[in-house]
Amino acid sequence: MSSLAHFIRAEEYFNKKELSYSLNEYEYICNLNKGNIDELFALFGLFRIYSFYQRDTLLAKAVLTQMNLKYPDEEITFLAMSLNTKGIKYLCKNKSSLAKLNNEDTENPKIYKLSQNYPNPFNPNTKISYSIKEPAFVNLKIYSVLGEEVRTTVNSYHSAGNYKAEFNAKELSSGMYIYRIEAKGDNGSISFTDVKKMILVK
Repeated sequence: MSSLAHFIRAEEYFNKKELSYSLNEYEYICNLNKGNIDELFALFGLFRIYSFYQRDTLLAKAVLTQMNLKYPDEEITFLAMSLNTKGIKYLCKNKSSLAKLNNEDTENPKIYKLSQNYPNPFNPNTKISYSIKEPAFVNLKIYSVLGEEVRTTVNSYHSAGNYKAEFNAKELSSGMYIYRIEAKGDNGSISFTDVKKMILVK
């Protein structure tokens, strides 16, 4: 079973308030994905449950320590460090991360690329950056972890360049979402496709 399937299970259990099962899924994802971004998302899932639902400050601190040691420069780690047991509190965003996002190359890109949305986690607005190396029809869609399409953010013809799409999730519930990009060339064939995860926290 893929990590995505386990994420889907974890969120399903979480939404049903079956927290012990959700914890098991997140722990399995962590063990399966040591050292990559899926582990970070799963750690945040554990932290969310320990902090806001089980009120277990010791376990929450242990998970936060792992996030800070393994992924110190990730935006999701900065957000977790700004949380407390009374609710969500957004602190100043990491300035170096923001600078990297705004300092995009204005020349035509040499590769196709879908970047991680920023900020992530977010509430309720975020931006998705992507690069198109040659003219193409671009489609960018948002899905729930159950595979249900919730929004088409981009659906238009693009010249080569770097782009940002804004996504407002005001009407959506907290949880993990998937965004998928597809670029088709003038001949109708798919030139590029990619998928990434993002977390909405309200």
